[in-house]
Amino acid sequence: MTVVRKGAFIIKHFKFGGTHIDTAAYDAQCEVLEVRFWRGGEVWQYSGVPEELWYTFKGEARPDMFYHRNIKGRFDERRIWTPKY
Repeated sequence: MTVVRKGAFIIKHFKFGGTHIDTAAYDAQCEVLEVRFWRGGEVWQYSGVPEELWYTFKGEARPDMFYHRNIKGRFDERRIWTPKY
């Protein structure tokens, strides 16, 4: 489990084991989904994500495909962390 600091609170990230997705986390109170990618380690945040979608995503056998079909480009998104090289 990875922890990413966001403002004054912490969201716990869970390993996903996808080809491109390293970890992901969800804050039900704020309806915010965070996704950390293997390549580059960038963390993206998606707003307005329903809790049911998080549980479906978390249980997916192919999280990368689910992400591209159901999350990316469908919610307000912003990059919240990019590693410095």
